[in-house]
Amino acid sequence: MERFFADHDLLLTPTLEQPPVPVGSQRPAALDRLAMQVLCTAAGGQLLRVDRTRDAILASLVGKSMAGQMPYTPVANLTGQPAITLPLHWTAEGLPIGVQFLARSGDEAGLVRLAGQLEVAKPWGGRRPGRTGMR
Repeated sequence: MERFFADHDLLLTPTLEQPPVPVGSQRPAALDRLAMQVLCTAAGGQLLRVDRTRDAILASLVGKSMAGQMPYTPVANLTGQPAITLPLHWTAEGLPIGVQFLARSGDEAGLVRLAGQLEVAKPWGGRRPGRTGMR
């Protein structure tokens, strides 16, 4: 990433791989809900202290609900790059389509300035799903 940002100010990616999914469509199955309840107990807390166990459990739960939906956002998580996602487009149904910007290490302020400029140019504060116009 350091080599990339030596020549580039920003990296632009989609936030999601597909349009947003309906609210509730990622609801965990009954068995997964039970597993999450167990993990929220004291015994579950002990399980989560074992790195391998924790990683396997989280990969299973997240993988089931988010599989293939967010292939671009983990880059910032893995590299520690500052990133921001902004709703710069909308589907015909009025759902936001996010755009992710990554910046060089330490340039959080640059992302905030960019967000401010983009919101002035293409306001999104009053947008709500299901509405194609502003309030």
